[in-house]
Amino acid sequence: MANAKRKIGIWIGRDYLIQDKAIPVETIERPHGRMSKCAFPFGDFHKNKRGQITEIWDYLGSDVNDVKDDKSFQEVCDFEVYNLFTDETKVMHAFEGTFIDALNYLNENHEKIRYEYD
Repeated sequence: MANAKRKIGIWIGRDYLIQDKAIPVETIERPHGRMSKCAFPFGDFHKNKRGQITEIWDYLGSDVNDVKDDKSFQEVCDFEVYNLFTDETKVMHAFEGTFIDALNYLNENHEKIRYEYD
């Protein structure tokens, strides 16, 4: 039997957050306030001990090509998008894809959603 795909949430508001839904947000450790695992200026992300991405933030305006060769960004997951301006518990869009697909989704939709409700 194949492994089940992880469920990853994308929360869009004035800012955004991409996070593994199986991990309570209050349990993520952030030593020194930031955990950059890649070259600036991409932004920040955190990986668990198995090398899987658990959280991404601060990437808007960056080039996803900076991480396209990182295998952890190529993991296929089930993504669920939430709008923090309307109902942060209701899925507004869902798709299967990689973290690269999720970053591209945010690049294409974050500003549109933000300015529609902000």
